[in-house]
Amino acid sequence: MFRFDDTMLVTPCLVRARGHQHPALLLRRLSAHGIFASYADQFEQIWETVNRYGPQD
Repeated sequence: MFRFDDTMLVTPCLVRARGHQHPALLLRRLSAHGIFASYADQFEQIWETVNRYGPQD
């Protein structure tokens, strides 16, 4: 997943598909609800659980 403000490039995983068979989706935020918001929300939830490496400011 790559996010650039209101644009996001995501590659959803498909069961039994190999890496090159997974689609790449270009999403744009068009409203407060929708696919973009769903991916952004899930990313934020996962990001809050990661362990950070390196010096902490």
